[in-house]
Amino acid sequence: TAYEIPYGDWSSDVCSSDLLYFNYGRYLLCASCANAEQPANLQGKWNEDLRPPWECDLHQDINLQMCYWPAEPGHLHAYTNALFTHIETFIPHAKRAARQLYGCRGVYFPLQTDPWGRATPESYGWAAWIGAAPWLAQHLWLHWEYGLDRDFLRDRAYPFFKEVVAFYEDYLFEGPDGTLLIAPSQSPENRFKEGGERTPVSICINAAMDVELAHDAFRFAIEASRILQLDDRKRVKWQRIKDRLPRLKIGTDGRLLEWDREFTEVEPGHRHLSHLYALYPGDQITPDTPALWAAARKSLEYRLAHFGGHTGWSRAWTACCWARLGEGERAIEHVKALVTDFATDTLLDLHPPLIFQIDGNLGGAAAVLEMLLQSYHGELHFLPALPSCWPAGRVTGLRARGGFEVGLTWSAGKLTEATITATVTGPCTIRNADPQWRVSAEVSRPHPGKLTFQAKAGETYRIT
Repeated sequence: TAYEIPYGDWSSDVCSSDLLYFNYGRYLLCASCANAEQPANLQGKWNEDLRPPWECDLHQDINLQMCYWPAEPGHLHAYTNALFTHIETFIPHAKRAARQLYGCRGVYFPLQTDPWGRATPESYGWAAWIGAAPWLAQHLWLHWEYGLDRDFLRDRAYPFFKEVVAFYEDYLFEGPDGTLLIAPSQSPENRFKEGGERTPVSICINAAMDVELAHDAFRFAIEASRILQLDDRKRVKWQRIKDRLPRLKIGTDGRLLEWDREFTEVEPGHRHLSHLYALYPGDQITPDTPALWAAARKSLEYRLAHFGGHTGWSRAWTACCWARLGEGERAIEHVKALVTDFATDTLLDLHPPLIFQIDGNLGGAAAVLEMLLQSYHGELHFLPALPSCWPAGRVTGLRARGGFEVGLTWSAGKLTEATITATVTGPCTIRNADPQWRVSAEVSRPHPGKLTFQAKAGETYRIT
C-alpha cells in the first residue's frame, strides 16, 4: 500500500525526513519478521555482537510490544504472525511458570525471555512482574478489532485470553473493602523511595499499570466470549471479577498515580511511562473520561519536565501519547527528535550509549499513524493530531478498528476528502465530524460532532 504523506508548503528536507523515517519504520518491521519464526526485537537480525546488549532478548514490558504498534493501523498486519507464534509456543513454559512460581492456573510471561522459553525473572526487583501476558494479549485483541477475523478470534486469540484471566482468578485476593487486589505488583521499571532512601523499592500493591492490564485482560475475554457465544457461565464470573477490580487514582497534584498511593519516584523523569498504558497503547483513558484524561496529560508533562523521554523508544512512546492526546505540535517535536538526536546516519534508532534498538524506529512510525487517524470505542477520528508543519498531504491504506480501510486528503491543515472502505457490514461512526461534511451514504448525527452511517462490506464511501 502506497503512502504519500505529507506534501505541501514546506521545505523538501523537512518533508523527506519525516516521510523517510516513517517508511523506514515500515520497512524494518517487514524486513525483520516477514518470513521469520521470531518476532522483531531489540537488535534482532541486525545484532552483530556475540554478547549483545540485554542479550538481544525479548523484553515484554514495552520493547517487544512497541515493535508491533504500527502493524495493525499501518496495514502491516500480515507481519504479525511471528509475534503470535511466539506467544503460542511460549504457552507451555508460561503455564509451568505460573504453577511453579505462583501456584496459579493460566499463564505467566516473564518481563524478559528468549526463543528457548526462559520463563523465570532474570533480574532483581522490577523483573518480578506479572503484566507481560495481558499486554501481549492486547495485540491479539487489536488484530481482531482491526480485521474482525472470527476464525482468528476463536482459534488463536480467545484461548489465550482464557489462560490470562485464569491466572488472575487465582492471583487476585480480596481486600478489606471487598475490592480485589493485585500484589506483588510493579510499575516497570520505576521505583519509589518509601522503602528507604538507600534501598528504593518497586514492589507494591495495585500499581496503575497492573490495574489497567487486569481490566483489559478481563474485557478481552468477556467481549470475545460474547462475540463467539461461548462460555456463558465463565463470562458472568469474569464480569463479576472485573467489576471488583481497583480503579485508577489521581494524586493531590492532579497527576495519575503510578502506584496505589503517592510514593516519591527515585527518577521523576523515568524513561518508562508504564502508568500511561491506559492512554496509549490502551484506550481506557479517553476524552470521555475527562478527569483521567487531564491526569494522564499532567503525568506526561511531569515526566518530561524532569528530562523524561531520554531514550529512543521512550521518545517514541512520548510522541504516541501526545498524538493520542491530540497535541500534534508536541507529538511532531518528539518524532523529529527521534530523527535528529536518537538515530544513526542510517536512521537506526539509538539507546544510550549509542546502542541500536529497533523499537524506537517502529514506535516512531506508530506515532505518525496516530497523528493521522485514531479509532477506538467504535469511532474514527480523522487527523486528530495534525501538526502545522504538515499543512497538506494525502495518505491511503490506513486501517481503523471495525474493519475499515481509510484514505485521507487535507489542505491548509483541514480535511478535504476521506474515503472509507468497509471489509464487513456494520455501522461506521466518525468522531469530531464537521457539520458541513457530506457523505456518500445516508447518515445520522446522534450527538453533536458525530456522524454515523451503515457501511456495507466491499463498498467505499466518500466524505467531502
